[in-house]
Amino acid sequence: MQKIAMIHPNLFERGGAERKLILISRKLQTLGYDIDIIVNKYNKHNTFHELIDNNLNIVDLSQKRKLKWFWSVIKTLRRGDYNLIVAHNYPANIPVGIYSALFHVNVKTIWICNEVATLLNRKSGIIWGVYYRLEKHLVSFFNLIVANSSFTANSIRNYYLSEPIIVRSGVEVRNITNSDNMPELDRRIGGDYLFSLSRIEKHKNLELLEKLAKYFESTNIKIVVAGRGSDMPYLRDLENRHRNILY
Repeated sequence: MQKIAMIHPNLFERGGAERKLILISRKLQTLGYDIDIIVNKYNKHNTFHELIDNNLNIVDLSQKRKLKWFWSVIKTLRRGDYNLIVAHNYPANIPVGIYSALFHVNVKTIWICNEVATLLNRKSGIIWGVYYRLEKHLVSFFNLIVANSSFTANSIRNYYLSEPIIVRSGVEVRNITNSDNMPELDRRIGGDYLFSLSRIEKHKNLELLEKLAKYFESTNIKIVVAGRGSDMPYLRDLENRHRNILY
């Protein structure tokens, strides 16, 4: 049986990347693959518990320090004898890159990058400069890099000088257009709108909402936002200051 390791920094929250990871793992299991999801932070009832069944093997390493987690991932991969290793998001790419660089094992590696906040918010200093240089080198050991959007792909090209492929997250449109809530939403908005569904967190580029509001302020187009997160006060402030932002 083919063995696949899925590496993710945590399964502690309900986000798009976490949901996609679980759904992909479940689908691969139905196709006959042996799947291990290796994480550093996990709480079944805080994430998509309704999607996690007893057949889904989650390896919770629970290391408080990042370097200890890196080393724990490397040791777990060495013991696992995997045919494919998939690193999801940053910094899961670091331990997988180290593993590939140190042991030159005959195993395929993929890095799936869903967001580039860590690329856009680099820290300064000599030590961080060395770390980022090492990180760029490690990324070159991956057989494949996958981005979820053109924006993410361009950021990877500019920073890592690597060429990713783009695989956009799918949306089952029929489930949305057939929803009982859609007529009510259309009635409330009363015109055309842009719809944003995301966790309300600063690193999701919430500033873009204000730019959109200003861009469309002379039209009837509204920006409709759905989601929850730690930066709700910021979003509420935007809603109060711009008549065309609706939460």
